[in-house]
Amino acid sequence: MHGYARWNSVAGLASDTGCRAAGQIGESGPPRSTDVRKGCPYANICEHCPSFHTTNDHIPVLTRQREDATALAADATRRGWDSETERHLKLINRINDLITAADTRAQAM
Repeated sequence: MHGYARWNSVAGLASDTGCRAAGQIGESGPPRSTDVRKGCPYANICEHCPSFHTTNDHIPVLTRQREDATALAADATRRGWDSETERHLKLINRINDLITAADTRAQAM
């Protein structure tokens, strides 16, 4: 499962932006030539951007995205797709950081 289908319509959490910017996603989704064992190099590009920030309003969405990434990491591990597992684990860590930062900003206000 490519993350674009689930998150591309959520304001502030567009994981397909990089692929669209690179001209790699059309209306039907990611390029069919993408090797799923390696993953799309543009997947979740927004979440990994150091300029990406969100508010605590999006914590429920980030939490669901983290749950999906956790399931995908477990699946990749079962399949022996080490680089894909690592990619999902990095995303989980980044989502945790985003949630913490959004929560901290909300408490400071």
